[in-house]
Amino acid sequence: MGEERKLDGAPLTLDEAAVFLGLSKGYLYKLTSSGKIPNYKPAGGRLYFTREDLRRYLFRNRRASAFRIDEGSGLMEPDESNDGGRR
Repeated sequence: MGEERKLDGAPLTLDEAAVFLGLSKGYLYKLTSSGKIPNYKPAGGRLYFTREDLRRYLFRNRRASAFRIDEGSGLMEPDESNDGGRR
């Protein structure tokens, strides 16, 4: 994959998307077949993915934390405004 391709927003192939996500090609194909990850297949050809769709997949199901990072010190400290997901 050339530098221009990385920067121009071009869609990723199955191989490139698997590397981006850290998944095997087989598992990524399974996710596409089951409709769990968005993809494009123009004219029934190769599979393509957008980086934005892959990022959304990676960052789905966010869980709250009982800690926050203090912007001044960079240290983690308890987040009293959040119960850490406990109910």
